[in-house]
Amino acid sequence: MNYKPMEKTERTITSIKNFMKENGITNRMLSVRQGGRSSLNDNIYITQKDLKLKYYELKKTFESLEKIRWDEYSQEILSGCNTFIDYEIDRNKLAEYIKENKLEERAAELLKEVKNKNGCGIELIANDERMILFTDELFIETEEETAHWHSVAPYTIAKYLAFYQLGYYEPLKDYQERKQKQEQEAEEARKRAEEAHKNFISKQQKEINLILSDYIIKEIPEEKQEIKIYKWANLNKNNTLKEYKEEVRNGDYYSQKGKITHVLEFTNWQAAEAFSNNLLSSFDFLKDKGGTYEDNEEYINKVISVRYSGNEYFVIDTQGYSYARYVGLRGLVWF
Repeated sequence: MNYKPMEKTERTITSIKNFMKENGITNRMLSVRQGGRSSLNDNIYITQKDLKLKYYELKKTFESLEKIRWDEYSQEILSGCNTFIDYEIDRNKLAEYIKENKLEERAAELLKEVKNKNGCGIELIANDERMILFTDELFIETEEETAHWHSVAPYTIAKYLAFYQLGYYEPLKDYQERKQKQEQEAEEARKRAEEAHKNFISKQQKEINLILSDYIIKEIPEEKQEIKIYKWANLNKNNTLKEYKEEVRNGDYYSQKGKITHVLEFTNWQAAEAFSNNLLSSFDFLKDKGGTYEDNEEYINKVISVRYSGNEYFVIDTQGYSYARYVGLRGLVWF
């Protein structure tokens, strides 16, 4: 039975051929062949015979032409109707180059050197930290092949020495400039994050000071403690009331009764809002309050009613801690 490639595979091969023609690459320099269909997929095998061609650049270019079907949810390759591209160096040509340049002998010398240094890493190429050899691993970091670890077999080492000599990696100067730029950008990002954190801490401290200057907390006599039904977000320990509101509005909550044992009253709107934005902050006046008890096989939370100008906006259950461990809502919340 004759194998007939898919139409998209034929278009991919045409694109490869056009690229080769436009860049003066002949069939003697680069061979392209279609493989037999495997599991209803097509395979295109490209072999670089001319070692002077830019291996990694071509590999990236041609592999970008692959036609692969992905499951958008699992991010797995779907079975069938895929066009895979396999790009590799002609092994015989590479072996000839390694032999002519005695690179396996050089690899053996490097392995001996690293063993004599008790396993301390050594650079394969002097003054170039991109390829470092250890007794059991070869570390490679280049733009083309980032942070990979390889076998320390002599031929593997010789292969990467060949790649280096053939200019398959970006020039060392470009690499150093790129790394320096990356380090500068990382340092700038670190400073921005540090400054943002300082600003956040400063703002948070101002808000906490505002809260402490305004709050009034009082215990309600047991005979006057009301029990109401509140909505409790399934995802607790949020820092802001806004996060709790979003959870409840999305229907991600459960209903449970709360018994109001204390009232936390604010007379200043800014202080009340600041408290609603710092629910995970620790306050001594919240400690040793709250908790859950059972009444007629029903769980009830002991809560603190948070109020502004006499109106209750939400309740909190600290469970004995000094922060708002759980937050309960009733109806609309205006903070």
